[in-house]
Amino acid sequence: MLKKLIGTSAILGSVLFSSNAMAKCATYQIDPYHTSTTFTVDHHNLSNMRIFFTHTEGTFCVDKAHPEKSSVKAKVYMNTVLYPSYKGFTTHLKSSDYLNVKEFPLATFTSTKVIKTGAKTLDVKGTLNFLGKKKPYTIKTTFRGWGSHKGVEGFSFFGTFKINRKDYSITKYMEPTDEPNVTVELNGEALLPVFFKSKNPNKPIRNNYKLH
Repeated sequence: MLKKLIGTSAILGSVLFSSNAMAKCATYQIDPYHTSTTFTVDHHNLSNMRIFFTHTEGTFCVDKAHPEKSSVKAKVYMNTVLYPSYKGFTTHLKSSDYLNVKEFPLATFTSTKVIKTGAKTLDVKGTLNFLGKKKPYTIKTTFRGWGSHKGVEGFSFFGTFKINRKDYSITKYMEPTDEPNVTVELNGEALLPVFFKSKNPNKPIRNNYKLH
């Protein structure tokens, strides 16, 4: 009987311990209305062209006590690419000369490891799936702080890393002296999922509430 009680206690303890460990990781959803992804690209050593992607989604699993145990999954809808200065170039960017959005409608990033580098900074290592190629990258991430939107808890974040356009064969219009590295930046906020609940769950996330 004693052995049985000890065994039962051990199982319960294990379950409680696992539940507590899981409870430390809270899910936050990227707010696509207040998040942007940008590419900064060298234009023949004359200027830096800033290209926007207007729809980014994803989730963070955040362990406040141990940030290095957190994780993130994000996706960018490539068809939302926008070059504000010239509508014609926006159209060209969607073609097979550049992003080929018909064949590759999404770019995704899935973290594999998080390293705390400072009080509010993290190195988020993971895999980028972009233009059909999977490559490892480290996103230098800054946690900007906690806040709330319409009474729902959230936080602000900024992340940056570089990709080489030669790795993805985006070279058709490159000059030999052009800088091949493209700076990628993710700038936005994430909120508890309750913020995005809708009476019509079949609608895309960005249509679930009104922009203000």
